[in-house]
Amino acid sequence: MKPPEIDVGIDECAKYVRLALEQKYGIKIEPGHAWDMRYSLKIIWPADGINYKEILKEGDVLGIYNPSSRHRTEACGEFDMKGNPRAYTHVGVYNGNGHVYHKLKDRIMSSSFREIEELGFSVKEVLRPISQSGD
Repeated sequence: MKPPEIDVGIDECAKYVRLALEQKYGIKIEPGHAWDMRYSLKIIWPADGINYKEILKEGDVLGIYNPSSRHRTEACGEFDMKGNPRAYTHVGVYNGNGHVYHKLKDRIMSSSFREIEELGFSVKEVLRPISQSGD
């Protein structure tokens, strides 16, 4: 599947995800940094004894740590908007077909989990739009 083509600036992964959720799934969330999306969505993973790949649904947002990001804690401070430690610097949307749509620097990408791991990235949280959480 081809990722949604959305015109956002360089290093605008959070804006890309927010607009992709709205355009593709009709889900609106507040603008903000990647690490603050956890406050507009429901955290469904990490959970003890569960592999995140087993619970993903199309439209879930993955909080991803990118060790080479200019948004690492050393560069931008170590806390999110509510004073909690930041666990990730990048976000993407799960497409329901084994790939994650995301914006990396100036490229819109559709990456498999293997490709994400090969980039040196690691998934730290799975966030679900509240309208899809089943609660």
